[in-house]
Amino acid sequence: MKKTTLALAIMSTSILVGCNDNNDGGLPSSGAPAEKITSDYNFIDEPVKGLYYKSASQSGCTNEGGTFSIVAGESVDFYIGRCDSNNEPTLTDNDVKIGTVSAPSTYTTPYDLMVARAC
Repeated sequence: MKKTTLALAIMSTSILVGCNDNNDGGLPSSGAPAEKITSDYNFIDEPVKGLYYKSASQSGCTNEGGTFSIVAGESVDFYIGRCDSNNEPTLTDNDVKIGTVSAPSTYTTPYDLMVARAC
């Protein structure tokens, strides 16, 4: 008897949870796609402070731990000479690109950089 009652309670709960008349496909009520969430990664040789990074949606300077934040799955370009002494991006375009990482891992090193060859 207890097993039957328990099974009936579980089935009833499952049915009620499965009934959802909201047909928006999981989008927020405005119909707009959800905001992309950034993840933190670290550029290390020693932790590298002041390395400028730029992805499709994020840019900035690495902090004293070499940390940079981008949306997971985005590639990221790294530059030198674009962060000032306060670790803020400069307004000048000093484009000394040191390389690109197509899919950063938790710890990114200089060995992960894809460097474009100058011809």
